[in-house]
Amino acid sequence: MTVRVRIAPSPTGNLHIGTARTAVFNWLFARHYGGQFILRIEDTDTERSRPEYTQNILDGLTWLGLTWDEGPFFQSERLELYRDAIKTLLDRGLAYKCYCTPEELELMRSAQVAAGEAPRYDNRHRNLTRQQRADFEAEGRTAVIRFKIDDDQIIRWNDLVRGQVVWKASDLGGDMVIARAATAGDIGQPLYNFAVVVDDIDMKITHVIRGEDHIANTAKQILLYEAFGATVPQFAHTPLILNQSGQKLSKRDGVTSIADFQGMGFAAEGLVNYMTLLGWSPPDNQEIFTLPEAATKFSFERVNKAGAKFDWDKLDWINSQYLHAMPAEKLTDLLIPYWQEAGYAFDPVSDRPWLEKLAALIGPSLTRLKDSVELSRIFFVESVELNEEAQQQLEQPGAIEAVNAILGSLDLAQPWTDDLAQDMIKGVTKEQKVKKGLVMRSLRVALTGEVHGPDLIQSWGLLHQKGLDRTRLATVLKVDPTEANPVMENPSVAEAENNSQTEAVTEPVSEPSVSDNLVTEVEAATPATPSAVTDVVETFPTPKISRQEAELAESPSGEISDQQEAELAENATPETPKEEEVVTETPTPETLKEEEVESSGFEASASIDEFTASPPSASQDQIKNIGQTIVEVLSNLPGYVTTFFGEYQKPLITIGLIVVALVSIKVLVAVLNVFNTIPLVAPTLELVGIAYSLWFVYRYLLKSSTRQELSDQITAFIEQIAGQNSSNS
Repeated sequence: MTVRVRIAPSPTGNLHIGTARTAVFNWLFARHYGGQFILRIEDTDTERSRPEYTQNILDGLTWLGLTWDEGPFFQSERLELYRDAIKTLLDRGLAYKCYCTPEELELMRSAQVAAGEAPRYDNRHRNLTRQQRADFEAEGRTAVIRFKIDDDQIIRWNDLVRGQVVWKASDLGGDMVIARAATAGDIGQPLYNFAVVVDDIDMKITHVIRGEDHIANTAKQILLYEAFGATVPQFAHTPLILNQSGQKLSKRDGVTSIADFQGMGFAAEGLVNYMTLLGWSPPDNQEIFTLPEAATKFSFERVNKAGAKFDWDKLDWINSQYLHAMPAEKLTDLLIPYWQEAGYAFDPVSDRPWLEKLAALIGPSLTRLKDSVELSRIFFVESVELNEEAQQQLEQPGAIEAVNAILGSLDLAQPWTDDLAQDMIKGVTKEQKVKKGLVMRSLRVALTGEVHGPDLIQSWGLLHQKGLDRTRLATVLKVDPTEANPVMENPSVAEAENNSQTEAVTEPVSEPSVSDNLVTEVEAATPATPSAVTDVVETFPTPKISRQEAELAESPSGEISDQQEAELAENATPETPKEEEVVTETPTPETLKEEEVESSGFEASASIDEFTASPPSASQDQIKNIGQTIVEVLSNLPGYVTTFFGEYQKPLITIGLIVVALVSIKVLVAVLNVFNTIPLVAPTLELVGIAYSLWFVYRYLLKSSTRQELSDQITAFIEQIAGQNSSNS
């Protein structure tokens, strides 16, 4: 037997997630057994069916990857088939015309409710004579077609999910309508239960897989299968999807259609993966899988009977796993529409390589595709605003100086590479005598406006390709980014000379670079005072000047070159052996300390600032960095816990239940030990335990049919004993 299943949505609305989940189960079952998956559009409700809903259903199934093997078939194109089937039932006396008016039916139901009965059709027109039918038609009454139901029948089927299901025909509400009202001689529009059976017979459907809310319909449809003499298919009624309150998920709960989920930024693979787990659990507890992978393991033995609660957190987690592992090319295709909708300016063709790098950069941070709009904003806008945390970062000692040094390094940079960026950061770290973490955090803040974000080097590279890195660094430093070598403003030499020594030391906000100090010191030196020139040479020996700083000193802004500085040192320094030795030696902290007393206040302070680190400041910076790290870890802790629980939820719950069971058993044993010391209590508890064990076996371990047989045997045995006692007396 070839397995043939169908999904048969009604185009009275967009594709609902419940219908889509049913389609997933049908598709998995068909693929597992190498069968056929048929699509049928049940559009017999002409008043509510819309072409746009039909298209939405087709698009939604295609987007989810639920390809069908046959169809789509439209019931509206098969009306003649249904009318012929109705005529067959009429000719065989299994159906009849009912002429009851709506008013008569309402009076009948009202009387039944008043009498405490369940409303149902009383079959009053089942056996009309030919004359009675003619009289009703002469009155202008229209007639519906009803299918005869024998109230004494018991309907049974073996459900693949729920096991043996038994339904009394008397609970079906009387003879059911299978065609709407029509004038005399005509047959009206066929109704759902009838058209479904005719289609399933015609399409040779072997398994009907649908939601549990169709169980009552199944009982009616089985009677129709039998009336047509057709083979009854196997049925599987899957659990409903519930909201957090345990009620059936509906439009009142907000997002329910597949189009809504697509618009919220869920990937098709992630959504269909999650829907597969709504009511079914794989044998190996695997949670991330493709549809073909799930098809190899799918079976109704592992489909739950209880309803499946919709869990947004679980859906987000599964979706993120797909986005994190998605190739950059495919992810870019999915992200481009969101970037375009956000109004970001780019060319999808010429900027494609850059866009793919951006997608690869932010991919590991995505939960939904829509998150890309905010995560990638800094790469499309001209400027960024610094938040409070970012501003605090730039207030750290050495932060502004590090940013300024990076900007200077960009002028000398070769064609961009990640290694070159790393070398620039290392060079600034060494030059400024600060920690690498300070340089990287300050650089991130200047480039992105935030302390945290994706990989810094890759982010810098993307901004560099758009020419945005120089602009943002210059904005933070408040300098003109168009200058060849922008340098932060420093107090003028004239101001330094007029101010007191204390002001000269404390006034600069940021620490000057080596080349800036060199120019300031040489210009401030007076040729008539040899000691001052000697101090300059002692403080700034040639080996301490890097190539970059030398080039800065050669700029046409009134600054002097290394050669000019050396000549000035030779002319100003007295020709004594002692002083010549000082010129060639690297100053030590002790030497600097002695010179601080002898030299002028401004020069000495500049020397100490250049060559002497400040342990208290470094210590404070280290403490603050540690504090920031601790705060970051604590703030991310809930996310770590949520992710860990999401990945190992079932094992953790299993372990918890085992622990609770062991503790409960231990407590119960302790209580029983106490009761055993009390007379008559122990035997009583033993009897209760035996009775409970017997009841448990009877209720849960025996089949319903076995329980019924056992109950009948016990009843017969009791009656036999009662009869013997009566005869003996």
